[in-house]
Amino acid sequence: PHRHKFTAHTYVLIDGAGIVWMDGQSYPLVDVLGSHRVPPDTEHWVESIGSEVSRLIEISKPAWNPNDHFLVAERR
Repeated sequence: PHRHKFTAHTYVLIDGAGIVWMDGQSYPLVDVLGSHRVPPDTEHWVESIGSEVSRLIEISKPAWNPNDHFLVAERR
């Protein structure tokens, strides 16, 4: 898990299925071209589910910056 102070992400599913985790809540991503937006300062990660490989597009705004990427201790 990680968070960004300034960056928002939008994840768009291309193949397979997944779960977007945001602040401990799960949001299924199972429809092709379905999407979820992660606002800034939200703990998040994406998990692939099912037997197929999942592929997605990650859109970052502003552009991803390593200085705005903060790892969070694993809670699971």
